[in-house]
Amino acid sequence: MDLRSTEKAAYEYYSRSAPKTSFLVVYSLKYNTIAEGVIGLCRTLFICVVLGIGSIYFTSDANKLVLIPIERMLEKVRFIAKNPLAAATDEVDQAGMMSVMHKQETQKMKGNKKDS
Repeated sequence: MDLRSTEKAAYEYYSRSAPKTSFLVVYSLKYNTIAEGVIGLCRTLFICVVLGIGSIYFTSDANKLVLIPIERMLEKVRFIAKNPLAAATDEVDQAGMMSVMHKQETQKMKGNKKDS
């Protein structure tokens, strides 16, 4: 058989009763080697999946806890830069700046419709 050195095992047994007699046993470990390879592959895939899911959750948490508050702060600064008097009102501290800007745009559109 054409087996690699890791796929075979050999044991030599010397007889005590007949000193010139020895037995050589060679057997295949091919299926064990294949099983070890499959298990190693499954372990690698499992680790990749766990790390992938972990990175998705980490990115999500980073967005919620870091990026979104910074973006809201920048929106507030831009909003106050456009209308400094708005800083004195509670409009700026509402749920989100995009909602405040959307409210102002809808009020302008309602005002335009009334004028028409």
